[in-house]
Amino acid sequence: MKHLLLILTILIFHSCNNNDKKNDKIQVNEEAMNFNNKGIQLASTFENDSILKAIELFDKAIELQPDFFSAYWNKFIFLNQLGKTDDAFKTIKAIEKLRPDNPDYKLQVGIFTELSGDSITARKYYIKAEKIYENILDTLTKSNDELSTYQSTLMSKAINLKLLGQEREATNILKNISQNITNDDYKNMVDNFIVMNRKEIIKYKTNYKN
Repeated sequence: MKHLLLILTILIFHSCNNNDKKNDKIQVNEEAMNFNNKGIQLASTFENDSILKAIELFDKAIELQPDFFSAYWNKFIFLNQLGKTDDAFKTIKAIEKLRPDNPDYKLQVGIFTELSGDSITARKYYIKAEKIYENILDTLTKSNDELSTYQSTLMSKAINLKLLGQEREATNILKNISQNITNDDYKNMVDNFIVMNRKEIIKYKTNYKN
């Protein structure tokens, strides 16, 4: 499961990066970049103490540059890994404000909002995400390439549809995606999503233990 979570994180980051190209020209403070890079090196040990120190470095990077997306994203990923749900929630909300046109972050905020007990507001986030996914897909050339922006966006849309309760449509999309995948790990991940229910997806995407 940890291996699948790592693949999902990479895929979401791939999708986010492709959907955020207009933000690539933001000039990053050199000192902030150094803090972020040192944080990544520390966190790559996957030891809790090192990850906590890494999060402190990500915070220093954000303090120097409040719009430093990568530092926020790295902080979120590792807070989530440690199971620090409240802090991860605050961080993903900050990310969503930095990237309001990216549906992946709205989906993630929706999940954490649902975990906080506000299912009504959570559904509003899922609906907003669905509209943006549709708009993005309309601008992309259809492709069966498993690493294409089209396919990664389509998979995220399918996961969001499951959260909206549209199980049949989501399952059909995921089955079509699975048929064109050659990488075994990626295929296993998509096949797992096909059989997951809402509760299982929420646990999967947040490391939620309850």
